[in-house]
Amino acid sequence: VGVMARQVLIFLFGFRSGRVNRTGWWIMFCVVVPLLALASFIGESRMASTETEFFAGVVSWILSWIFWAVGAKRCHDRDKSGSIQLIIIFPIIGFFWYLYELGFVRGDPWPNRFGYPPGATPSSR
Repeated sequence: VGVMARQVLIFLFGFRSGRVNRTGWWIMFCVVVPLLALASFIGESRMASTETEFFAGVVSWILSWIFWAVGAKRCHDRDKSGSIQLIIIFPIIGFFWYLYELGFVRGDPWPNRFGYPPGATPSSR
């Protein structure tokens, strides 16, 4: 359990290098986005205390880090820089491009400048 928990923490909070496949990205997306919306809702609630707003802000920051870090790793799987995610700031088209590029397009099946494909190692090739 300790090794698995460490790997999950590195996956979520770790370096922005490496690669993540579509499945890993979709899992992150389907978990983090609703939690981010919930934290935002709680933080903006009229009944929220200052402590609650602070806690919701910290949780939102952590979830945002996970969102962008895993997104960068997904971009790496496509042999693109993680900064390409900033396309999402363009209304509508940016969002749909982001979902298409990261959620539906297959990653490079061969090693690229960001490493080996997820699940592959130099010894498995």
